[in-house]
Amino acid sequence: MRLFAIICIVIGAAIIFISDGRTSYDGYLKIIGFIFLMFGLYKCTKFWVQDSSQEGAKEDDSDDHQDLASKN
Repeated sequence: MRLFAIICIVIGAAIIFISDGRTSYDGYLKIIGFIFLMFGLYKCTKFWVQDSSQEGAKEDDSDDHQDLASKN
């Protein structure tokens, strides 16, 4: 799923840079490129939040175990 998000970002950026504004449909291509780009960034940030919350939970658990060990 992360690969899909990265591919969306790359495709969106490529579409934006390829369309140069010379024809009437280049504006629509840029809009489609921005949609791909924003969708890919949205998916990536969801992964980052999930990863950081899982790491935070692991750190909290290890801190709790260390606190209990130090109290005994």
